[in-house]
Amino acid sequence: MKTMFYHGATTDNRRFTIAGTLSGESLTLKLGIAICGTKELFCRKTGRIKAESRMLGSAKRGVLGHLSVKDKSSYYKEFVETCSEFNRIDSNDLKRIFNLYHNVDKS
Repeated sequence: MKTMFYHGATTDNRRFTIAGTLSGESLTLKLGIAICGTKELFCRKTGRIKAESRMLGSAKRGVLGHLSVKDKSSYYKEFVETCSEFNRIDSNDLKRIFNLYHNVDKS
């Protein structure tokens, strides 16, 4: 299945990129994320590379998996709807959701 990408920003204005793919016949989405640091400039290309490598890798860091999809024909719409929800939270919560909590900013 083709990799999909979503670019967004958290409520505290941290930019992020999410890569997602549909896992075979199980109809589940697997997502990987890259979040810009506070002093980094947002770069779509770098974000895509980091997010996709996390999604495809075996590590648990930066990955969210097993999100059920109702219908294979509408998986892209569900991917976008799921990712757009992450625009409504701050970067620390996003890091916790994707198991990146050991990098949480203390500022």
